[in-house]
Amino acid sequence: RELPERIKDDIENHDYDSVITKSRTLLEEVLIFIIEHLTHEKYKSGGDLIKIYQETTDLLNMRQKSEWDKRVNELLGGLHKLISAISSMRNMNSDAHGAGSGRIQIKKREALLAAHSSMMIAEYLPYEMQKALDLIPLVGSSTDIFRTNTFRIFGKLIWSPYLLITIPVLIGIL
Repeated sequence: RELPERIKDDIENHDYDSVITKSRTLLEEVLIFIIEHLTHEKYKSGGDLIKIYQETTDLLNMRQKSEWDKRVNELLGGLHKLISAISSMRNMNSDAHGAGSGRIQIKKREALLAAHSSMMIAEYLPYEMQKALDLIPLVGSSTDIFRTNTFRIFGKLIWSPYLLITIPVLIGIL
């Protein structure tokens, strides 16, 4: 099943630790997809989400710059803060690591914020790549791909950023 649906299921089941872990996974998958798509090389992730995000923003020319409008830089800074917070919550508070009695209880409101933030970022960052994906006849519109993180091939729902790379390469579009 697609990751955003599993995140929603975890929210409904009050498994907020898992929501944080899956939100971070969604971000990492999308960031690595962008890096691999733009560099045409397999990315070796060390698991440092902030480093992966910075590499992605470098490739997308989305780093804050003094010549840009202050408000644009503030928005970009906000994205960085969201990713940093989700990464930190996952590393310190979620079910990914044992924390014993020091674990902080993640509430529904924090889980919702992390889930919706990660889904928004996962849709926003690949926006420029959507134009190329619109040319691929098998997968439908690129907006649908990034909104749902799934696409159909021969009637089967698929979620995999790697297939989004493989199919265009095989048919010679990218």
